[in-house]
Amino acid sequence: MILAAFFDASRITDEGIAIAGTGLLIVFAALILITLFIAALPRILEAVAKVLPEVPDRHAVPDPSESLLPDDAVLAAIGFVLHSELQKQVEAAGNTN
Repeated sequence: MILAAFFDASRITDEGIAIAGTGLLIVFAALILITLFIAALPRILEAVAKVLPEVPDRHAVPDPSESLLPDDAVLAAIGFVLHSELQKQVEAAGNTN
C-alpha cells in the first residue's frame, strides 16, 4: 500500500523488463570479454616477454652441489673440538673449587 502511493506499478513493470535485459546484456558482455582476455593471455605474455625480458632472480635458491656449507667431516671435527674445549673448561672449573 505504501509503495503504491509512491510508485506507478505499470511504469515499474514496463521499465523493469528493459532494465533487467540491459543488466543481463552488460554482465554477459563483461563475462565474454573476461573469457577472451584469459584465452589470449598466453599470447599477450609471449609478446610482452620479447619486449621486457625476465630479469634473473637475485633471491634464487642456490644449487645444492654449490652449497657453501661444510661437509660432514668438517662438521664432525668442529663438534669434536667444541666438545673437547667444553670438557677442559668443566675440568678446570671442578679443580678450582
